[in-house]
Parts: sequence; C-alpha cells; structure tokens
Amino acid sequence: MNFTSDGSIWRPQRHPLVDITVVPDDEIMRHRRVALLELIQKHIRQVAMRIPQHKEKIMTIAERLRQEGHRNGLQQGKQEGQRLAALRIARSMLTDGFDRDTVLRVTGLAAADLASESH
Repeated sequence: MNFTSDGSIWRPQRHPLVDITVVPDDEIMRHRRVALLELIQKHIRQVAMRIPQHKEKIMTIAERLRQEGHRNGLQQGKQEGQRLAALRIARSMLTDGFDRDTVLRVTGLAAADLASESH
C-alpha cells in the first residue's frame, strides 16, 4: 500500500486523455499559465505554513539588528559630538592667537579638519 505525505492512502486518479493536436495553441498556453499559477500558489501556501515556525527566530534577528544599529548610531553620534567640540576649541584657540601646529596637537584634529572649517 502506498501513502501520501499527509498519511492518507494514495489512490491513482483517472485523467481524461486529450488529443492536443486539435487543441488551439492559445488554449494550451492558457492551461500552462494556470498550471504555473497553481504551482506557485502551492509553494506560497507551504512557505506561509512555515512562517510561524520561523517567526520567533526572525524577530530575534530583527531585534539584534535594531540593537546593533542603535549602538552604531550612538557611537557615531558620540564621535561626531567629540569632533564638533574639538573644532569649537580649535576655533577658540586660533582666535586667541595660538599657532596652528599647537591647535592641531592639543585638539587631535587633522590639518584637513581645520582647512575645511576655515572655508
């Protein structure tokens, strides 16, 4: 005895034979598209049935990515804030008459940072 994937007994189905030599090409193509659509729907249903099994994993991954993005954003914001503070200090030092090399050494800025700030 043969069984199907759902455990029921497999029974052969009778399909009528069709002489496709007399069937118009348009009709054959229409059946082909319907068969393709049915195949796609079958696999969509199978994937949809597996979604609940993977939902928790997907949510965990999404949360981990969100947290990583948050950490990266905080780090970038902190670095940008430090850079802006160093530029403010550099401007103040230059205004007070400190030479450029001293300003670069004290603030840790690159010469390009000061050059872009002066424009």
